Amino acid sequence: MLQNTRASAPATAARSRPRSCSRSPSCRRARTTSPPREPAAADLRVQRARALVALHRLEDARAEASAAVALAPGDAGAARLRDAVAADLRVWEVGSSLTVDAFDDGRSPWWEGSLDLGRRTALGPASVHVRHAHRFDRDDDLVELEAYPHLREGTYAYAGAGFAAHGGAVVLYPHARLAAEVYQSLGEGIEASLGWRGLFFSSATQIATGTIGKYLGPWFAFARGYWVIPAGGSTSGSLHLNLRRYLPDGASYLGVRYARGLAREELLTLGDFDVTSADTVALEASLALGRAFELAARASITRQGRSGTRDLVDTSGAVSAGYRF
Repeated sequence: MLQNTRASAPATAARSRPRSCSRSPSCRRARTTSPPREPAAADLRVQRARALVALHRLEDARAEASAAVALAPGDAGAARLRDAVAADLRVWEVGSSLTVDAFDDGRSPWWEGSLDLGRRTALGPASVHVRHAHRFDRDDDLVELEAYPHLREGTYAYAGAGFAAHGGAVVLYPHARLAAEVYQSLGEGIEASLGWRGLFFSSATQIATGTIGKYLGPWFAFARGYWVIPAGGSTSGSLHLNLRRYLPDGASYLGVRYARGLAREELLTLGDFDVTSADTVALEASLALGRAFELAARASITRQGRSGTRDLVDTSGAVSAGYRF
C-alpha cells in the first residue's frame, strides 16, 4: 500500500518542486568553482600592514600582510610586503670579513679580518666589530662600536669609537679611533655628508671627510674626499669617484671606484698611510641572497709612483658575509 502511494504522487506536486541543482550546468559550475578573490578585503589588509610598519608595529604588520596573502594568494604585492616585514623582524646580524693585500716588491702580504655583530633598533642600526690585523710581521687587535642613528626625515648620522687591545706602544691600530659624520638628503635624489675621523697614535691624526652624490634611477654616482691633517708633517688629500648600479631587489648592487691619493676608503692602521699618492681602480659587488644572507666582495689594484725606483703595485681582495636572524 505504501509503495502504491509513492508511485501515484500527483503530477502537479512534481511540477511545483524547484529544479534540482544537479541538473543545472551553471549551478554545477558555481558549486565546483573556488571562491572568488576578495580584493577589497585583501587591499584593506595591505593598507593596514603598511600603516603598522610606519608605526614600527612589525609583528602586527606581518599578521595583516599574511592575512592579505591568504585572501588573495595571487597578489604579488601583498606577498612582497609580507616577506619584507618578515625580513625587518630579523633584527640581529652576524658576519665576518677578510681583506688581503699582496705587493710586487717581495714584502709579506697584509691581511685583516673581523667578526661582526649588529642589531637594528628604533633609532637605527648599531654594531660591534672585533678586528685583527697582520702587517710588517706584527699583529694587533681593535674593538670598535658603530651606530647609524636616524636624526630626522632625510637626515641620519654615523658615529664610531674603537680601542686597540695593546696596552703599550702603538703596534698597528691607534690607541683609539673616533668618528662622526652627518648625511643629509638634499632633494632631487642628491645626498651629501660631512664628517671627521680622529686616529690617536702616539700623536693625533685628524681626517676631514665629505661626500656628494646623486641617484639616477637604479644608478648612484658619488664622490668622496678625505683630507688628512697629521700632528706633524704635511697634509694630504684623496678623491674617490664611485658608480653603483642597484639591482631590482633594491639592496644588491655592482660598483666601480677610482681613487687618487689615499688608496683606502677607511684608514685604520699605520700601513694605510703608506700609500698616499697612488691611483686605484676597484670593482665591488654586494648581493642580498634571499631575506637573510648577504655577501659582498671587492677587488682592486693600486699603483704608487716612487722616486728613484719602480712603481709599487698592491693587489687587494676582500670578501664579507652576513646572516640576519
